[in-house]
Amino acid sequence: MLSNSVPAHARKTLPWVDWQLAVGRYHAPNPQRVSTESTMPLEADIATLTLLVQRMVDESGDPTNFDARAWLDHWLMGVVPALGDRRPIDILKETGGLGVVSSALARAQSSVFS
Repeated sequence: MLSNSVPAHARKTLPWVDWQLAVGRYHAPNPQRVSTESTMPLEADIATLTLLVQRMVDESGDPTNFDARAWLDHWLMGVVPALGDRRPIDILKETGGLGVVSSALARAQSSVFS
């Protein structure tokens, strides 16, 4: 059963998220003893990445009619060779995953793929 801590709008907005895993990973029993980074909800990580992608397109491309969130949603679900043939969404669920995924996007912007 899905945890009551996941709002209904989040379940509808992000239907591909494994909410059981996300809730178990990001909701610590004693939040005062856990770092902010490890308790940041998956949705916040995705929002951060959406802003990063939009900034990258603003700097290096044509932002006309570009939907950063739609592009990111698609990219997160695909296998990325620069991430060891793993899906970015799976890496986000790991400790430090936001940094790994953000770094991969930054390398792509500068055409450094290894």
